[in-house]
Amino acid sequence: MQRTKNNHYATLGLDRRCTLAQIRAAYRLLSRQHHPDLNPDSPAAVARTQELNAAHEILSDPARRREYDRAFDAT
Repeated sequence: MQRTKNNHYATLGLDRRCTLAQIRAAYRLLSRQHHPDLNPDSPAAVARTQELNAAHEILSDPARRREYDRAFDAT
């Protein structure tokens, strides 16, 4: 796995010891705040939503999260 330029934990405002429930709660809160429908004509909202989606997709899957953590530690 190639290291991404973004720290998915920081994107969600969490640390690495967070639980799946904390990941889900942070994602839901932030995605609601930054959703493009609530922030029309904001390219920043679209970009932020994409970052949140990527972070949630990786961190909410235990296997992908382990792989991400290993890759992040290797650098």
